[in-house]
Amino acid sequence: MRLARLLDPRPAPLPLVVTPEQVGGPVAWQDLMRCGALTAVRDASLDTTGAVAVPASAHVTPAHRALALIASTGAGALPARAVLAGVSAAWIHTGLRDGRPAPRLPVGDSRLEVAHDATVRRPDVSTGTIVRCSPGLASDTMALAGVPVTTPVRTAADVACRLPFDHAVPVLTALAAGSADLAAVDLRVVERLLEARRRVVGRPAARRALAAARAHANGTGASGR
Repeated sequence: MRLARLLDPRPAPLPLVVTPEQVGGPVAWQDLMRCGALTAVRDASLDTTGAVAVPASAHVTPAHRALALIASTGAGALPARAVLAGVSAAWIHTGLRDGRPAPRLPVGDSRLEVAHDATVRRPDVSTGTIVRCSPGLASDTMALAGVPVTTPVRTAADVACRLPFDHAVPVLTALAAGSADLAAVDLRVVERLLEARRRVVGRPAARRALAAARAHANGTGASGR
């Protein structure tokens, strides 16, 4: 083997997600989008601020969405003591936003929901970020491409309690169905976990949403209202 070959670096692997800054700025970004080299997972304004994409050939997974959410909200959006939770975790795991498929987040949708364990101080976050204190969070956290996110089971419990019925049921149904990138969540386990907690805000709403999602999965079509 020649010395020149040893010294030549191998092609760097493509990042899971890219931003305009990584490809040479707004003009280069727009060119790549126009020629179909990139697929947006987060739209942005005309100056491309907040834009995030994946290589056009990529199969978008929860790891892609976790990285895209962090990249679109900027450095420091997720403090060291926090994990992505609630509506943010729901989109990461299922690709649903407000109960509807959202393969790309629209311009202006910068909602971020994070949680921290009750044993740590409330983290400092940017304006507009929803912060919740969640006991037992450490055991209900997983890492997706290095990004801490509530597990699908914990996400299902949070969604059932906090999201409007029409938004919660599609997410719960998707979590129960699973996919190639997501192990199916047993909603009966979620319900038992919620019932075992001494105090749960939103327990009646969670029961209705979980019952409706189970009925949907069973093909009975019950509304749960």
